[in-house]
This record gives sequence, structure tokens and C-alpha cells, in this order.
Amino acid sequence: PRRTGSRHLLGFFMSGETASNGDDSCWNVLATQLAFNNEAEVERRFVCPLLQALGFALHDIASQVSVMFKRGAKKGRPFQADFVAYAGAEHSLTTSLMVVEVKAFKASLADAKEQAESYAYALRAPVLLITNGCSLEVWQTRQAGESELIFESHVTGLLEQRPVLERLISKQALVKFVEGLKQTTLTGAADFTEYKHTELTRL
Repeated sequence: PRRTGSRHLLGFFMSGETASNGDDSCWNVLATQLAFNNEAEVERRFVCPLLQALGFALHDIASQVSVMFKRGAKKGRPFQADFVAYAGAEHSLTTSLMVVEVKAFKASLADAKEQAESYAYALRAPVLLITNGCSLEVWQTRQAGESELIFESHVTGLLEQRPVLERLISKQALVKFVEGLKQTTLTGAADFTEYKHTELTRL
């Protein structure tokens, strides 16, 4: 994946609107958001502070990430994931944690799920988050079968749901989850070669 832009991230993380990662002030910013004029505002005023509230730093996140599929081709504008959260400054298929798909305010999330799911599989991210600034859904991808909806909430209820959301998709929780996937694969592998092959093809 290629990091192609971070205008919304830079604008938010460097604006002084919030304190350090995971600080209560990040969540307080989310509580003040009521309506958005367009998709860009959802990204800047809601998604960016949410990612920071969940413990992600600027270097953990890439925006406008190009997605390459093994099969098929698309003419014109390339496929791009709105945001991808990684385990650290290295942005690769082995460090991806979550794909974030952003829609215009109050737009249908159902229309975004299939697209976001395809990005998550291509980028080997175990989780995808979809939001329109009004509602939010979190899906866990599966190696076989459809993704599973593990969280949904209206934006106005996020502060109340904060403990649940942090337990599911904070940076710390996702890193631990991915490490668990690797350990499970390693335990069941006959040797390192088999483990490496299995891990490279996860998700």
C-alpha cells in the first residue's frame, strides 16, 4: 500500500484541537460534533479525533491508500481506502490493523460495507470501520465467510460506549488481537516455513 495523502490528519493532529493520544479531550471533541456538511468534514472533525482517541498517532495512520487487487482491473480513478491504521510507522500488509471507510453525513452505510470489506481483505486488515458521521459500524473480517458486525452505535452514544469501543479497536487492543492471530498460527504450524506462508496469506 502507498501513502498518498494526509491532509486531514495533519490538519487535525497539528491543530491543537486535542491533547496526546488517548486523552479524555479527544473523546470530548467527538461529543461536540453534531452535523457535517460533507464527507471531508466527517473525516476531519470526526474520524481523525476518533482515531487519536483510540490511541493512534499520526505516524500510525495513512490516508488515501491505494489498494491493489489480484484479479480484475478498473479504468480511471484507482481504488483507495480512506484511512488505514497500522501498528506503527511501518505501513505494510503485515502491520495493517484497521481500514476506515468514510461516507457523507447520513449516507447509507450498507452501500459502503462491501467496498470497505474488499479493501480490508486486500490490505490484510482484521477490522474495518464504516461511518457517515451519524452512525458507526465495526466489522471483523473472516478468512472464510462474511465479515461479522461486532459494534454499531449512533455517534451521540459513543461516549457511553467508549469502554466497549476501546476494548475492540483501540490500537493496543488491535495489536494484541493480531499478535494472537500470529501465535495461533505459529502453534498450529509444523515449522516456521509453514507459519510464514500461513501468516502472509492471512485474511
